Amino acid sequence: MMRQWGRAALAALVCWGATARAVEPTATAVEYYNAGLGHYFITTDAAEMRTVEAQGWTRSGGEFGVFARASDAPGLAPVCRFVHVPAVTRHAHFYSADPTECEALKSRSGLRYEGIAFYAPLAAAGQCAAGTTPVYRSTLDDIHRNDFNQRLTVDATVFAKSAAAGRSADGVLLCAPLASTDLRADAMRLMRQATFGPTEAGVTHAAALGAAAWIDEQLALPATAYPAYAWMPANRPDTCVDDRTLPVRPDSFCARDNYSLFQLQLQFFRNAVGAPDQLRQRVAFALSQIMVTSGVDNARNYAMRDYQQIFVDRAFGNFHDVLAAVTLSPVMGDYLDMVNNNK
Repeated sequence: MMRQWGRAALAALVCWGATARAVEPTATAVEYYNAGLGHYFITTDAAEMRTVEAQGWTRSGGEFGVFARASDAPGLAPVCRFVHVPAVTRHAHFYSADPTECEALKSRSGLRYEGIAFYAPLAAAGQCAAGTTPVYRSTLDDIHRNDFNQRLTVDATVFAKSAAAGRSADGVLLCAPLASTDLRADAMRLMRQATFGPTEAGVTHAAALGAAAWIDEQLALPATAYPAYAWMPANRPDTCVDDRTLPVRPDSFCARDNYSLFQLQLQFFRNAVGAPDQLRQRVAFALSQIMVTSGVDNARNYAMRDYQQIFVDRAFGNFHDVLAAVTLSPVMGDYLDMVNNNK
């Protein structure tokens, strides 16, 4: 069913599920990359940032929110940081959010404990709570070069490509708290992808609901229907002309309103701008761009209205039903020249 497919696909567009957050993050973990070493490095310390930048490290663009102190929010775990001491693996860091593992590593040869990097909530069975997003850990462990490096990222695509980059995909290490600005940015992105454009009210509403709840709300809304247009004969009578003399009357544009798709096009834009079922309207438009017909071959509002309504009514339904309705549509039959075609 397209309903299940649509919800899963759209929910995957964003990495936030709900807005229930306890506290705003109090620090930002910034990722650096050293092209010469092929290593990544995470820090929240401004002085350390200046040091590594002076040594040729550059910001990768990756960053995520964390907490600077254990007391900043309830239920936080310390993330300890170790560095490999051989010179060849300088800045080869190891991160752990497991207190038992941290204590064990402090006595391991070849590792030097550098302290608590930051604090963050942990995942439960690999799942992060509402208002947080997963932080993935991947490890480069090249025994032939005696090279080691770990990378922390909230980018699921980057993590999915870990193996292709020669790294092991370790999984979710911890959960990064989302700031209100993060949630609003995600809501803005969802509005750009799933509606005909963000509005202030729409973004605020989506940020308050979260992606999954917003999608569920959209799926539950009734379809906004196109109005029924009167049947018109194929040939325009000579008396049906446009009269642009002011003042404009309801019958001033007889040719435009009855022998072109102007009325249907106008209603399309009204729905795109103001209809509450934005997700349905956007999906319907996408389907109409795949299963096209011609407004030149058939410029009749009453006929083209029924064709466009196919996609509005079935936007969240079964794709087989969409194809069947399109195949049996008189508008599609006319477009494919099947009308009066005996063969």
